[in-house]
Amino acid sequence: MRQKKKDRSAQLLEYSALSLAFIGLPAIADAQVVYVDVDPDTTTYLDEYELDMDNDGSVDFKLIFDTDIFATFAPPELKLRINPLGSNSVAFLYQSIPVTYSGMPFSTYIDGATAIFFTDVALLNDGDVIDNALNFQLEKAALYSRRFFFIYSESNYAAFGGGYWNETTDHFAGFRLFTDGAYHYGWIRLNVSADSGITLLDYAYELNPETPLTAQVRDYKISWVSVGDAGITETTADLAFSFNAAVDQADIASYRIFCVPTADVNDMTPDIAASLSPDRYVEIIPDGSDVYSGNFSGILLDSNGDPIVEGVNYKLMAVNIMANNYLPLLSVPSAKFSLVNTVQMPLNVTLSDLNNTGTGEDVRVKFDAPSITQGISSYRIIILPRDSADAFTLDEALLVTPENFTEVAVGDADYAVMLNSTSTDAYGNLIYLEKYKAVVLSMADDVTVAHDAMSDVSGVVVLETATAVASGVTLSDVNETASGFDLHVSFNYGTPEQTVATYQLYFVDYATAFDFDVAAALASPNFISFTPDNVDFTFTGNDTLRDSDGDLISWGVPYYAWVLSVSSDFGVSDTLSEPSNQVILNFPVGIETSDAATDQLSYSNGQFRVSCSEEQTLSFYNLSGELISSQVIFPGITNLPVDLPAAMYLARLSNGKSLSVLPFVVTGTH
Repeated sequence: MRQKKKDRSAQLLEYSALSLAFIGLPAIADAQVVYVDVDPDTTTYLDEYELDMDNDGSVDFKLIFDTDIFATFAPPELKLRINPLGSNSVAFLYQSIPVTYSGMPFSTYIDGATAIFFTDVALLNDGDVIDNALNFQLEKAALYSRRFFFIYSESNYAAFGGGYWNETTDHFAGFRLFTDGAYHYGWIRLNVSADSGITLLDYAYELNPETPLTAQVRDYKISWVSVGDAGITETTADLAFSFNAAVDQADIASYRIFCVPTADVNDMTPDIAASLSPDRYVEIIPDGSDVYSGNFSGILLDSNGDPIVEGVNYKLMAVNIMANNYLPLLSVPSAKFSLVNTVQMPLNVTLSDLNNTGTGEDVRVKFDAPSITQGISSYRIIILPRDSADAFTLDEALLVTPENFTEVAVGDADYAVMLNSTSTDAYGNLIYLEKYKAVVLSMADDVTVAHDAMSDVSGVVVLETATAVASGVTLSDVNETASGFDLHVSFNYGTPEQTVATYQLYFVDYATAFDFDVAAALASPNFISFTPDNVDFTFTGNDTLRDSDGDLISWGVPYYAWVLSVSSDFGVSDTLSEPSNQVILNFPVGIETSDAATDQLSYSNGQFRVSCSEEQTLSFYNLSGELISSQVIFPGITNLPVDLPAAMYLARLSNGKSLSVLPFVVTGTH
């Protein structure tokens, strides 16, 4: 089933706005020829293409590409033709092909021979004249057709082809258009292929009735080379253009270049363009050049008579004012542009930390070029500490010295730039273990654009490196209490210490030390915390000190010390120091600070005597460090019976400030 083109007259109105001529408008300056270049060229394949030559709302001709089924065992018949409609006609000739056959669909002749007649569209060449010397008919005529016939009264068939157009390019079909009560000669230029269809290139007709017209291959198209803002006067004088001239300039009296708001481009027609007043176009007289360039003046207006201003999207168009009584021809529009006095800012700035050196070598800055790069001479990447980035201004950015930004040449639309170990922030500080953001400047070239622009601030990135490891962990026995009072630790802080949020000191007994690692440290709640301050650390324990398993520190047990560096925002994973040396606390011999101290705690024959001037706590431990009992002792002298199995024990008297320790032996008898 063929699909009919809808509202062909409306489509041709669109073509007129995009092609080199307009159809159906009154002639100006005694113009005689209406010429339309269908741009882009249009191909019909298994379809119909309707032509309203005079734009009166009625279809004058159809270009037909069609197939019919001859028989189920034969390929389809093919028909490529021009159908004149109404009183219009096409130049034709008859083609006769002798055929010897017998049987249907035609009667059998005695001599067994007859001919097939094709009504073909006359194939005209460049320079041929279309006039009354040609044969014109109102009926359809074939560009090319292929038919099948039975032969010899059998189911065999043969193909017969008619028409001269198959696989031809740039040839002309002559026609006679009936409009305004008279006949007008014209031509249609076509490419024809049985495989790819009928391509309409252009057409023309003579406005004067019964006046011959010569078929001519003409190219009046211009093509835009460049259009845009090429100055910094901040007036219309900045608007410059350049275009490739038409191939056939002999018929062009002048080019008129004018500026159209983008929203109005589709409404522009050749007659409107040709009627614009001189304050709305730049006129160029062809001199045979291949390329023409020019500038608007500072007082020119757009096609609507409005000032051409910054920030509005425009396109340039050209109307060819034709010689030889041709109607004006309208160019295709240029690319979109606007007057620009400030370059557009870069887009989508992102900052990434790709490595773990903690320096500029880690930093990648990515950004996209703006949609319009006009006037941008280069880009500048500026790195900022996070806390100052959001208030950073363009004026401040322009004061940053060259050693503190990274310059990027204008190139692709997508940029990814790696910094290096010597890169600095906007203030000249080496990029190192900090939270940063970035901005990117578009720098104006000061030739076509005067003002720079700064991107939005990127998201934050945190530079990281391996978390510093504490070193030099040393463990000592500094007292003889057989408790945490005896343990003294020193260690050196790690560098860079920005990577450490806190240090955690662990005491680990011999049995646990074999499996002690970062995971074991993080699983234990028994540690001493230290805040990093770029100083080395020392620590002495007390009688409540416990090891990593939660047991009180006791004598006779081998201990080690470890320091865990808990990573900060700038550190990568927690790290564990090397273990300290091993320390075994000595068996306690008591505290002999004075005679009074000795008098405080004594044991004899199953009785404990305690003398103290303030409230204290008395605790008994076995030699494994296990707590046997504990009670509060009030000021004065207290005698306590000891009911313990025979063994050696340790008594501790403490008020939280001082400690008295006494080993004693319980025998079987008192």
